[in-house]
Amino acid sequence: MCCLQGQVNLPRLRDAPADLLNLLHGHHPLSDTFKTSIHQYNAAFAFTSLGVKIDHAITNAPGPYSFRINGELHHLTGALLPIEGHLPVYAQLYFYDQNQQLAFHQYNNSRLDSQIMASLQDMLARVNPFIDLYKQARQIMGEVPEGQPQRLSVNLTADFVAAVIPGDGSEEQSNHCDIVLHLHGGELKQISHLHPYYTPLHYTIIFPTGEPGYYINILARHGPQGQQRTNKVSETSYYAYRLQQRTLEFNAALLWSGRLFRQYVVDAWASIEQTKLNWVWHNQKKIRAEVYQGVVDAAAGDEEVTPQSHCVILPSSHTGSE
Repeated sequence: MCCLQGQVNLPRLRDAPADLLNLLHGHHPLSDTFKTSIHQYNAAFAFTSLGVKIDHAITNAPGPYSFRINGELHHLTGALLPIEGHLPVYAQLYFYDQNQQLAFHQYNNSRLDSQIMASLQDMLARVNPFIDLYKQARQIMGEVPEGQPQRLSVNLTADFVAAVIPGDGSEEQSNHCDIVLHLHGGELKQISHLHPYYTPLHYTIIFPTGEPGYYINILARHGPQGQQRTNKVSETSYYAYRLQQRTLEFNAALLWSGRLFRQYVVDAWASIEQTKLNWVWHNQKKIRAEVYQGVVDAAAGDEEVTPQSHCVILPSSHTGSE
């Protein structure tokens, strides 16, 4: 189920730093405090924000913790510098010294424990590669002559390669390979859910060392009988593999992260569904959508269709299309 008889074989997840493991394994006096609010601690140190409508009637209800969303889920990145008059948030916090960072973290998250916040900040400063990357990005963009609109395209698929690209960002096209950063501006940019660093940029507690997540060019292997269903690992197969318990990954943070793990699973499901819907959208001819057009017209009735509307026919094999 998880590895397609050996066709899916991913690098093992790295061990979490000892100070984080103590919190996750219950060996720290504040472990219970940490695990109860682990999703909030993660949000405090994330580089990207979560763009989604959360059903708080479920998440705040008594009983076992549940993470329920409505609509599309995506991760957003903002400008490297805060808007004038606003406090820094997310990746903007990492450009300050340790004391200033901690002060901002505690001000923005007054309900979280200051000792845990300090410990997590020290840990990420030691092991997280994105902190230096973002500092480098800000330095590069700060050297651009004033008045020349610039954006920074950071290709994170090959050892953090960065390049300054002329333009204001309006000409961007998503190819799942780049994360585009801006020095100024209040507009949030969406990161492709197929980018390998889509997950570690947000889930800094689960992936503190920044190991990559799913991307579309993960190669599949041949099984013991030489069989190979496909030459690429699908997104579904990737997450099925990652969610299995493995002895060598006992000290990885993923399966120990409790409430944050549930959020990660919902995020993974949303990403898989988005990939499937995108395929259907761009392959209407392959599924012979025109055959169903009469049914769609009858169901639509007299509903008004705006010029911006785009009808997409879902095949019966897609869950929820009935």
